[in-house]
Amino acid sequence: MALKKREQQSLLTKEKILRNSIELITAYGYDEVTISQICQKSEVAKGSFYTHFSSKSEIAIEILKDINVRLFHGLEVDVTQPAEPQLREYTRLYFHTVMECGPAMSREIFKIIHTIQFSSGDVSDLHNSFIERYIRLGQEQGAFRKELNPEKIGHYWSDGNLGLVRYWIADSEGYDLMQEGLDYFEFMMNAIRS
Repeated sequence: MALKKREQQSLLTKEKILRNSIELITAYGYDEVTISQICQKSEVAKGSFYTHFSSKSEIAIEILKDINVRLFHGLEVDVTQPAEPQLREYTRLYFHTVMECGPAMSREIFKIIHTIQFSSGDVSDLHNSFIERYIRLGQEQGAFRKELNPEKIGHYWSDGNLGLVRYWIADSEGYDLMQEGLDYFEFMMNAIRS
């Protein structure tokens, strides 16, 4: 079913606000950007902004959701395939997506994550849950140590990935995030393989 012209215009306006918000946040930082600046850059009235977003925090959540949609698009846990290559592909996609965002936006994403309180099951839990599911699958397949707690390992693994991203943000010129991420993947795999 095709969207009506008014619905199409509404979607375009929302996308424009989101795109301009990303540009402003990347350039000036999340805390420094105001709704007025977003409206001015997007050439929309505040009323139009509030038609699409209830607050600047909602913009931040939309940015994170958009990034996660790009990362998780087409990614699933396939129980018919070995867990390790699937976990390796998740790791590669994770670091590829972070690198696409760039160090400036990644820095702001960290600020957003720490500024906004996410509810359980929101975008902040996706990464842990994917890693946990791969670990459980590997345990079921007999490839990963069964005595390990997948939830704890998923949490540690995710925190390690975030640590690598922080190093990259601090020194993006001298730090090969993808290689470091894949090295960390091997380190973690050596700890959990049977």
